[in-house]
Order: sequence, then structure tokens, then C-alpha cells
Amino acid sequence: MIEQDLTKIGCHGNWRRYKNNPILKDDWGETFDVTVIQVGEKLRMYLSWRSTNSIAFVEGVDGVHWSEPVIVLSPDFTTGWEDDINRQIVLEKDGKYLMWYTGMKFLGAGERMSSGRSCIGYAESEDGIHFTRRKDPVMEPEEAWEKTNLMCPHVLWDEERNIFRMWYSAGGFWEPDQIGYAESEDGIHWKKHPQNPIFRPEPTHFWEKEIVSACQIFPMDGYYYMFYIGFEDMYKATINVARSKDGIEGWERYPHNPILSGGPEGSWDVEAVYKPWVMHMDGQWLLWANGRRAAVEQVGLYIHDGDNMFEDWND
Repeated sequence: MIEQDLTKIGCHGNWRRYKNNPILKDDWGETFDVTVIQVGEKLRMYLSWRSTNSIAFVEGVDGVHWSEPVIVLSPDFTTGWEDDINRQIVLEKDGKYLMWYTGMKFLGAGERMSSGRSCIGYAESEDGIHFTRRKDPVMEPEEAWEKTNLMCPHVLWDEERNIFRMWYSAGGFWEPDQIGYAESEDGIHWKKHPQNPIFRPEPTHFWEKEIVSACQIFPMDGYYYMFYIGFEDMYKATINVARSKDGIEGWERYPHNPILSGGPEGSWDVEAVYKPWVMHMDGQWLLWANGRRAAVEQVGLYIHDGDNMFEDWND
């Protein structure tokens, strides 16, 4: 009898789970929605840390083993819009670390539940550890489709056009359900695209018929690849991919979506896989994401063996 490879369950093609997932310690509590960047010879992972309502970072070299978390940005109850902060993106530009993040307002004093309103904030740092924030959000929900909810900014610096480009999630109430786009010359004052939302759920695909959200955009081979969450319903989520020539229009979904879905029965990610972050390293693609079992989310690692993730795109 051939033993079943449990690391391959719910994975398309050459994707597999790291065998010792989740990779972040249980005693840290829930961690989710990560950003990973290279800082010298080390990897730095920024993450949302639920028990502290803060953004923290850990360091490592192999994508698997990480240091203890250190908080880099805490809630500020005086601003009126960031009682809880999370879902960050960090990039390095001109010797500074720039962070865009989600700020949420609680329902009332001492009540640790989001009001359903969220905005996008901005902070910067000289060392990527000590951040100074702006007191006001840099983007708020204004358009009808956004409802009261902006989350999950992903920002790239466009060298050719000399602008920042942001893809963000909005709509819904507890979870944003569509993806919008905006541009900025300084990272603070943003102009939203007139055709927003630029990416919507596809009702003919059951795995993303309700929600698309929380994307990472990865420029490669003349395309902007979007790694995003697709929700079948509020409880079941998968990782999917689409691509566009300009990152705004003409999105083409990967024909073999979803690339990652729930793991084997009883596993840490059996019910949902959320918020991807992908990076190429040492001849492999590494993808960190949150997995969920019952009400608990943890961060795990998925690995693509080989350099070409999408050699079967047109199959």
C-alpha cells in the first residue's frame, strides 16, 4: 500500500506544505497576515499579533525558524480609528522602511470587537523597528462599494512612473469582499482608480463566489501576478492567482485555481487558508499564509519545488 503524502493534500501542482507547520509558536497566540522582506542576509517577517492588537516582527534566515516577536507598532486609542492595528505591508525605499496598515475602531470602551469601520494608516522608520505614524489615516472608505471597510493594503514602488501603487481590499462588513486600486506620488495622498473595484468575486467559481480579498502583487515576466484569498463562504477560504499586464485591467485567472486549500482532516489549516505572501529563494518559491482550524489562525509555510510556478498556465 502506498502511503499518502499528506503535505500535498489541497495543493496544486508542485506546491506542498512544510511538514512541521505551523511555523510560528503556539505560545505567541494567534499570528496572521504576514509580510516578508530581505534585510541584509536575514529575512524579516512583519505580522499581525492578535493578542496585542499590534504589528510585530520576527527574523530568520531560512523561512522556517524565527526569533521571538518584537512589537513595532501598537494601537493608539487617542486617534479614534486605530484601537486595533494589523494587516500591514512594509517596503524599503531610499534607506527608510515604509509601512501601510489597517486601523480598526472598537465598538466601545473596553469592548474588544471591531465596529466594522477600518481605514489605512501610514508609518515610517529608519531601521524597520521603531516606526513613527501619521495620526490621520491616509485612506478612508468613501465610495459606495467600499462601505465602511478598507483593509489589507499592498503597495509597490513603480520606478518607471515614479509613483506608489496600492491594491487594497474593501466592502463587506466584517470582511472586505472586493479589491480596489489607487496611486500616490508620496505614499500619503492617494487617488483611487475611477473604475474601482478592479477585481471582483467570480460567481461561477465556487471557491471565490463570495469574496476576493487580501492580495499580494508580484511583478514577473511582463505580468502583475495577484495572489489572493477566495472565499466560498465566510468560513472556507483558499489561495488563488490571477494576472494582468498593467495590474489594473484584463485580469486572467489561473486555470488551475485554487493553488492551495484546506489540509487533511484535523490539520492546523483544515478549514481555510488566508493571506498569502510569496518569495523566491534558493531555487524554490516560498509562500507563507494563515491556516485556520475552528477559531484559531496560525502562520504556516507552503513550498513550490522548482522555479516556474505557472508552466502549466495555458494547459
